Amino acid sequence: MAVQPGDGVGLRRLHVYFARSRQKGSIMSALIGILITFLVVILVLYLVNMLPLDGRAKQIVRVIVIIIGILSLLKYLGVWI
Repeated sequence: MAVQPGDGVGLRRLHVYFARSRQKGSIMSALIGILITFLVVILVLYLVNMLPLDGRAKQIVRVIVIIIGILSLLKYLGVWI
């Protein structure tokens, strides 16, 4: 059975190709976002450690930064809005 012009097989193949490339692109974009979030959280935690604050204030700021980082990661994973 030969493929005839106008039967839509080529369009279906093209649609599948673009759907797969969009999925790969969205996965890469999510991974890059997760990596950037992770690096920013680590950097902010390092900078908080360098601040001349008492231990209790540093601990509170660390917890806030970690919670914000977790919420951001959940957003990238599509679990959180």
